[in-house]
Amino acid sequence: MSHPIIPGAESISIEGSRGGVLLLHGYMGTVQTVRDWALAFARTDFSVEAPLLPGHGTSVEDQLETRWSDYLECAENAYKKLAARHPRVFVGGLCTGGMLAASLAVRHPDTLAGLISVNGLFILPKHWNFSFLEEMEQTNRRCFPWFRGKSIEDPAAPALIGYEQAAVAPIVSMRPAKVELLERLGEITRPALVFTSLRDKVVPPEDTKTWSQKLAGPIEYVELERSNHVATLDYDKGIIEARSVSFALAVTQAEHNHTPERVA
Repeated sequence: MSHPIIPGAESISIEGSRGGVLLLHGYMGTVQTVRDWALAFARTDFSVEAPLLPGHGTSVEDQLETRWSDYLECAENAYKKLAARHPRVFVGGLCTGGMLAASLAVRHPDTLAGLISVNGLFILPKHWNFSFLEEMEQTNRRCFPWFRGKSIEDPAAPALIGYEQAAVAPIVSMRPAKVELLERLGEITRPALVFTSLRDKVVPPEDTKTWSQKLAGPIEYVELERSNHVATLDYDKGIIEARSVSFALAVTQAEHNHTPERVA
């Protein structure tokens, strides 16, 4: 039985005429972490989708039976919704949301406009001991205490919506998906905007360089000097919003300028 959505975690769907933008939150996060980012695009007249991933924003019991494939299906459905209205779609994400965004970028080379990543988690953390997690899964231990350490530097930022416990099976399901995606990042030829928090305690800045250099298209890097992992709610959130919108506008304008005029 599904539990009610926690206020502030709800999905976003906003119509615009300039183009499509899909923003994805990370594992154990909610749309709260990308809401202001999404609204910045909406104010510039982009259509924006920011779905709440299955099992998130309600209760950990709802997360138990979810897997990476469920998150990817949710993201895929949101992408198709935008692609039905716009010839090009930008995909972006925070943490594992960046991994989801890149997975969509690989799947949709013909309609992808560009990729945006904020502290994208493509190299799974060393403290995610998969042997231990798989052992827990085999012994029917379904949850474990989730890390609740500091992920935002700004004391004025809102408290993060999340769970005290994490489901084991969804994390285990990410491992093969990560391996496959890293092998296919070179298929992404569209422009990418990559944000890195220098104070990130979850995704080390050097990990960002490692995965992003596999991309085949032009890359713009932005270092966030004051923010921790959830930078979209931290001191540098304004930089993320402004640079992301500028990036999308520039790519959209370049597409328009290179579109051949129809001959009557």
